[in-house]
Amino acid sequence: MAVILSAIILLGVYFAVSAAVVAKEVKTAAESVSSLSGVNLTDEWSIANLDSTVRNLDRHVGIAYANTSNPVWRMMSGMPQYGGNVAAIRTAVDALHDLSHDALPLMVDAMGDVDLTRFSVEESTWQSP
Repeated sequence: MAVILSAIILLGVYFAVSAAVVAKEVKTAAESVSSLSGVNLTDEWSIANLDSTVRNLDRHVGIAYANTSNPVWRMMSGMPQYGGNVAAIRTAVDALHDLSHDALPLMVDAMGDVDLTRFSVEESTWQSP
């Protein structure tokens, strides 16, 4: 009986520490995304900064994803009362991971191939070469 109780306590402590890590990493990722508000897509330095921000975002979300993808989090998402919250966190982190790991890096790479200097914002028209 003592062994089972010790295992439950250890799982609880592990989950609490893991949840704190996930919260910290998601908060840091959100802060890095807030720096994207003034990106000038016609400026090479801005695009390089965007690339750095996306890599930083992916690193933080990756840590959160690694924590929420383990069997302890899967087990906790099936628990009564709080399991729905744990499942929602897992779903949100999964979506963030798809965005930061798959979609955003491709978009940043594509930015280097697009010549936005031919697009006139005032006229909202594309100027042919």
